[in-house]
Amino acid sequence: MKTKKPLFVKNLTIQYHTRDGTVNALDHISFTLVPGKNLGIAGESGSGKSSLAHSLLGLIQAPHSVSGEIYYDGINFQALSDKEKRQFRWQKAAMVFQNATEVLNPLMKIGKQITEPLRHASSGTLAEQALEIEAQRLLELAGLDPVWAQAYPHQLSGGMQQKALLAMALSCNPDYLILDEPTSSLDSISRKNYIETLQELQQKMNFSMIVISHDLSVLQALTDKMMVLYGGHISERGNTCELIEAPAHPYTRGLINSAVDLFPYKDLWGIPGEADSAGDYPGCSFYARCTQGQKTCAEKRPGLVKISHEREVACHRGGNVVLLEAQNLVKRYLINNKKVVAVNDVQLQVFHGETLALIGCSGSGKSTIAKMITGFIAPDQGQIVFEGHDVNSQRFAAQEGGIQLVLQDPFASLSHRLSVKEAIAEPLAINR
Repeated sequence: MKTKKPLFVKNLTIQYHTRDGTVNALDHISFTLVPGKNLGIAGESGSGKSSLAHSLLGLIQAPHSVSGEIYYDGINFQALSDKEKRQFRWQKAAMVFQNATEVLNPLMKIGKQITEPLRHASSGTLAEQALEIEAQRLLELAGLDPVWAQAYPHQLSGGMQQKALLAMALSCNPDYLILDEPTSSLDSISRKNYIETLQELQQKMNFSMIVISHDLSVLQALTDKMMVLYGGHISERGNTCELIEAPAHPYTRGLINSAVDLFPYKDLWGIPGEADSAGDYPGCSFYARCTQGQKTCAEKRPGLVKISHEREVACHRGGNVVLLEAQNLVKRYLINNKKVVAVNDVQLQVFHGETLALIGCSGSGKSTIAKMITGFIAPDQGQIVFEGHDVNSQRFAAQEGGIQLVLQDPFASLSHRLSVKEAIAEPLAINR
């Protein structure tokens, strides 16, 4: 009978010790996974996703170190001997690795490789014929023709190799199945089929899944809850659909809004630079790249704080902060004793790091809104708030970290009496 106790992880910390020093891969990660439920883990390369998966199977060896607690069915996995961990590895938890070509032995037939964990778990008591039959059954479960049991890895396509790894992971009927980038090498049709196969298998075998993926559609299809890792820390976690639809952390927002095809190259929407290892900053690990960081963020590491019933975010500012907000803006011009309405009841909201596009035909009020936001003209009605303060003058346009307007016509905006150097230096001189 399947265990009813959850997978419990507390203060999991992983350090890689190299000749160049110590690299912190994970720093005090804690979570609980209820049986029958699925957890998605997202984050860019180097965030600690694969390290977390490997630690759950005891695959991180000396000189590297793993501390914290991992409990399967009430048993402290960390306290087990290496031999006990090997036995535990396939029967309680198994992993479908990312790169099949590196995992599969090119000199062994697929069938033998699939039943290798089962052969080991049974201490060699199962007959070869029984193992062959089981290999065929497992291949069929994973969506492959049993005939492929007699093939070598190079005779299978990438998608077929991935299914062979799935069959191998299921050989000892594990309680927890860990999938590391399960669809990264698959085309769209194969990806859809593979997701459906996993869903059907979970219904039959009642295992839980931990799914590591940069493909949000995969996480949305397969997981109930989602955890976002950054620099070895949890940035945000909550229900998968809610988190994807309305990200609360600046990093999560950038991750979700980045194009999937560009994601491996760290082309994150609204996030400059690259990630650093856990522990490189005394404060928030995301501080160096955050668009809304403050002094506190650099000095003190934020803990996970509940922002709703099923949602937690690690941010001193409570998550994404509204930078600029305009409410009920109205502007009228008096032309030949006639009132012309240029802007009527306009509202807008811009978060830190966001880009808002304002479009419309000539005369629709775009430039008027821009001038009101920067404080060059006052609205007749409504309110503009920047960083919590009313915009009622040009003072935000005359300060660092304020509001700047790049005007449409450079010939009308730049003085012909000043050199380029003098024009650029003028605001610096005024602000000393």
